[in-house]
Amino acid sequence: MTKRFFPSLIFFLIFLLITLNIKAINQGVITTIILWYHNILPTIPVSYFLGNLLYFYNKIPLILYPILSKVFSFENKNSFLLFIISIIVGNPTSTYLITSTFEENLISSHEANRLLKFSSFISLFFILFVLEKAISIPLLLGQLLSSFLINRLNKPIKTNNNTVSTNISLTTLINKLPVILLNILSTMILTTVLTIPIKLIFSDSLFFIPTFISFFEITSGINTLTSLYTNILLVFFSSLLISFQGVSITLQVISLLKEKKLNVQSYLKYRLIHAFLATTFSILFYLVFKFFF
Repeated sequence: MTKRFFPSLIFFLIFLLITLNIKAINQGVITTIILWYHNILPTIPVSYFLGNLLYFYNKIPLILYPILSKVFSFENKNSFLLFIISIIVGNPTSTYLITSTFEENLISSHEANRLLKFSSFISLFFILFVLEKAISIPLLLGQLLSSFLINRLNKPIKTNNNTVSTNISLTTLINKLPVILLNILSTMILTTVLTIPIKLIFSDSLFFIPTFISFFEITSGINTLTSLYTNILLVFFSSLLISFQGVSITLQVISLLKEKKLNVQSYLKYRLIHAFLATTFSILFYLVFKFFF
């Protein structure tokens, strides 16, 4: 009886809060749709298209493999390609590609878990599009430098398997792009519906609530942070959010990792490490750029 009571009570309270704040939620949903239209619609298709080109015309990025493989450590060429493409398409798509490559035995389980530690990015184009250059460039450099350090600290097991596959269904993802875009919109709207009542109740008494809620979903979160903070504080909170990637993306990644029997604890641990390193480096880059430029 008790087990049923508490979930029912929570559900009732959520229902009541939504009902009592329905006008604010309707306005919030409209704002969210506009945000999706302006920030997601222009960036995700471009990211997928370019990621697809790099994957299927892989001789172009593989020109860099002999050079970059001396700086970064990779198990083989497939691992290198996944790293490059993950910078462009971002999570959770990069996790899907890593797990698919692992299932095809083109990378080992060790390398799949290793890639997840330093290849979990938010799309390069999204960051450049939604944030001004004075913020986005230091953030990107901080993300990449942190990934480099984590890559160097976690050595791969070298293999002779350099067969580069083009069977992984990035094309399938492009074909499903309308569904993916609608799924992103649905997640954004659901986050809005659930968080607006919390904002209305607590934001006046607890100043950190809007910042806390921004970590639920990255698109709405970045928009909230840019309205709350400027300069170094915006760099600090944006870097944390980009490293953590929001609750919604993290849950999707965890679901994929559990399904493929990859290491969830290791992924979460290195998200924390990456967040600490990336935020530190991003702030340093921001201060250097501000001083010189």
